[in-house]
Amino acid sequence: MTVSENIAIGKIKDIQNKPLIRKAALMSGANQFIEKLPKKYQQILGNAFANGEQLSIEIIVLKDGAIIERGTHDELYLKNGEYAQMFNLQAEAYK
Repeated sequence: MTVSENIAIGKIKDIQNKPLIRKAALMSGANQFIEKLPKKYQQILGNAFANGEQLSIEIIVLKDGAIIERGTHDELYLKNGEYAQMFNLQAEAYK
């Protein structure tokens, strides 16, 4: 999954709508970070590993410009909130 696809999950039906995806990134404050990635919005996302172990990466969920959830994947999935809903939508799309 690319950065663009990740941003588009759940809200932006057309993952090729680059202006809308960029606007969402700008509103969330993520654009500055994304522009530093080697492939920018086409950067493939994946798990980060150090010494063979997965790092505990904090995920921040934004809605209307505000942080509504934060934690690891497992913590957020168990809360069954916005993150879990987005994750399930994404998983369903790949079935």
